[in-house]
Amino acid sequence: LVPGIGGAQPMTSWSLGPSMPFARSQMLALAGDDGSIYLFGGYGQNGSVSAETWRFDIVAGSYSQLTAMSSSRRGACGAMLPDGRLMVVGGYANGPVLTAEIYDPDTDSWTVAGVVSGGWECSADLGADGKVHVFGGESNATSHDIYDPGTDTWASGPQMPTQRKIHGSAWAVDGRYFVFGGDDSPTTMDVYDPAGGSWTAGDPLPAQNTPFGWAGDGERSFAPRRSTHYGNHTPPYLRGGWEGDVQTGTCPADSRWLPLPAGRDRPS
Repeated sequence: LVPGIGGAQPMTSWSLGPSMPFARSQMLALAGDDGSIYLFGGYGQNGSVSAETWRFDIVAGSYSQLTAMSSSRRGACGAMLPDGRLMVVGGYANGPVLTAEIYDPDTDSWTVAGVVSGGWECSADLGADGKVHVFGGESNATSHDIYDPGTDTWASGPQMPTQRKIHGSAWAVDGRYFVFGGDDSPTTMDVYDPAGGSWTAGDPLPAQNTPFGWAGDGERSFAPRRSTHYGNHTPPYLRGGWEGDVQTGTCPADSRWLPLPAGRDRPS
């Protein structure tokens, strides 16, 4: 749990939650509108790629296994749709998985949601325009795919000006999308404005950043993990992070907050 992030009251402590019922990396974790955390896919210790879906009940502190995805995936990205369903995009199994699936927590069921041009170690955000924007990834590092939940259709958006994979992104309440860091450009940020359909350069990051996890609330973005090297398997991993203001597109150099506890080198 992460109490008191940012502002005048920085995070003061971490608490250890219940152990997961499996050992797995490169999972996708999404928050549901029921207050639960949903975990998708991942890479097992035996080298296998999972299609499993799990729900973590924060209040009860318990895990429950749900209906599996139709495709095994690691390194996927995703977002919650306006109606509370959860979209999982891309990933890798025996090769890039260039499809999307949508999970309905109310019925514990999946539907296939089309094909994407990128999507392995990508980032995805549902923003103020009500659409899911999928940015970059190993398969197509400048790709920009846009999903419209209202029509259940995909469209190609203006390509990113910078190649990115293993990067982060966040949306702002004014409608813009901020895409930052990654293996290919670890100190830069690009800003997409759907109103004009254009990209501009954002504020440089305060440190080289390959974020293995990130979050945003429309006003701030948080990158709680980074590597100073370009490979996502390459140390040193820094147990800390920074906060950026997605209204101004700035990342103050003094915005680092409490380091993560040991043993969290690559969180989802």
